[in-house]
Amino acid sequence: QNVLRELRALGIKADFVSGEASLGKRKAEVQRLVDGELEVLVANEIFSTGLDAPAVRSTVNGAGGRAPISTLQRMGRAMRKKPDGSLDCETWDLNDSGHKWVERHSRERRETYESEGHQVQVIADLGV
Repeated sequence: QNVLRELRALGIKADFVSGEASLGKRKAEVQRLVDGELEVLVANEIFSTGLDAPAVRSTVNGAGGRAPISTLQRMGRAMRKKPDGSLDCETWDLNDSGHKWVERHSRERRETYESEGHQVQVIADLGV
């Protein structure tokens, strides 16, 4: 919710959906994103797998963790062939800091991106 508040404060059309939302609500939120009604859809683990969203051009990994497969699956939600044939997407990763383990996890996620040849922007502290 903190991320959503920050995005809205910047004038970005954003909403949030969690696993507590019904499947219909989740699908409706994704459709709002695809239709351009939303610029950003903040979600938790519910979109880590099983979402094919070729219209999505950017993802933000704010989930933490360090498992390479999970890291790449999250990014892969937007790495579907676009209508123009490209596979381009931006991935933003929250740079966890303040504790040695979460800092290590952030570093390991960046290493995963780099080992796969991806250029990833790392977001600094957003106050979350």
